Amino acid sequence: MWRLEFLDAYAEEGLHFWGITPQNEPSHGRVFDTAFNNIGWTADQQLEWVVGNLAPTLEENGYSDLELMILDDMRSFLAEWVDTFFGNETANKFTSGVGIHWYLDSLSNTSLLDAAHEAFPDKFLLYTESCITNNNPQSQPPIFLGSWSRGESYVTSIIEVTNHWVTGWVDWNLALDPDGGPNWAKNPVDSSIIVNATADEFYKQPMFYALAHFSKFVPPGSVRISLETENNSNFIENVAFVTEDGIKVIILQNKINGTSTKEQLELEKQKEKANEMEQKVRVDEIVNIVKGISGCSEWDVDDVEEWFLCDSNDQGFQIMTDDEILESVVDEQQGDGEGEDW
Repeated sequence: MWRLEFLDAYAEEGLHFWGITPQNEPSHGRVFDTAFNNIGWTADQQLEWVVGNLAPTLEENGYSDLELMILDDMRSFLAEWVDTFFGNETANKFTSGVGIHWYLDSLSNTSLLDAAHEAFPDKFLLYTESCITNNNPQSQPPIFLGSWSRGESYVTSIIEVTNHWVTGWVDWNLALDPDGGPNWAKNPVDSSIIVNATADEFYKQPMFYALAHFSKFVPPGSVRISLETENNSNFIENVAFVTEDGIKVIILQNKINGTSTKEQLELEKQKEKANEMEQKVRVDEIVNIVKGISGCSEWDVDDVEEWFLCDSNDQGFQIMTDDEILESVVDEQQGDGEGEDW
């Protein structure tokens, strides 16, 4: 089968895959009419093929360690595929998690994510494809250089789904050209990085820096933790994590339409008295707050008065706004090796 040949060819070049899905968006060809080549599957149809063909073939040819994910489609189809595959004893053994696409998320409730996790807590939920599509070319172009709202939409999605048991979020496009391609199916879309080969330039968009607020401060192995807010509205989106090193990270996005707002952030140390900090969050701003960094002397805080605050116990808050993270990404923390892994 061609999937096996694909995996073998990459393995010969020293490239080994972490995971695989049976097919991209099985709803295409069955529910939606698209220009992409695809096969329409029901959950029952694909179950029969995965159990009888794909999974045994992978196992027999040395690929049993691959994480096999089901669905790889929009979350409105989640319940059907989760119940069909994970409810089957054989398929449950072969499969590790669910791949989900963010398209049409506004038409399906996050309760679907909660229900899937509650029914099968040993299976992970991973957003495997997200991007800004060209659904309305009359109002917006496929590529909108410098669009803050598109970066904001990335943050909104990541905060929303990670608060409902999703363990990762993947941008569809690493980089595209100024036309939103190349794409043989004539489906131009936007990307976090745009490459202008004619000018020998590339542009990092707000979507790129939106992703950086997560990838820089929430390393692999981090665990999402509960975050309680008082008198909060849906305009202040938030999520919290604790890293493997015990550092607590809060990511906030302020979507209030106004001049300014104040949010009282209470960061609790486990088994210790709560520490309180008041931080102004500018309108339309994304903010990272990192609690529990020891050794302030290790950081160069010259001329960054409020970027890093140390208390008497040499424990710090790192407050990094969208402007400052942009500067840090550009500088790449020159000379200290920080930021290389994210």
